[in-house]
Amino acid sequence: MNNLGNAFLLMRNYREAKKAYKISAYDGEDSSSVLSNLGASYMALQNYDFALKALDRALSIERNQTESLFLTGLVYEGKADIVNAIKHFERAIKSD
Repeated sequence: MNNLGNAFLLMRNYREAKKAYKISAYDGEDSSSVLSNLGASYMALQNYDFALKALDRALSIERNQTESLFLTGLVYEGKADIVNAIKHFERAIKSD
């Protein structure tokens, strides 16, 4: 399901990507990359609260994952929370 989610994400079919990543996450593929991609899908759908939940779970698995930190910054930017956006962008830069 993770590969299917990746394909949908590349096609910008975010709703289907979200479904595939959710299945992957709940079928035991609770990896930081699956959760990060799930967060990216939610973010593309402007569902920022669910995006943050998925990204927080990804960061609980891999605390300094650059992609999850950067995406979290983008989510906060989308929510117009510039302080938290900058905080996560800076963490992403330091972790890279």
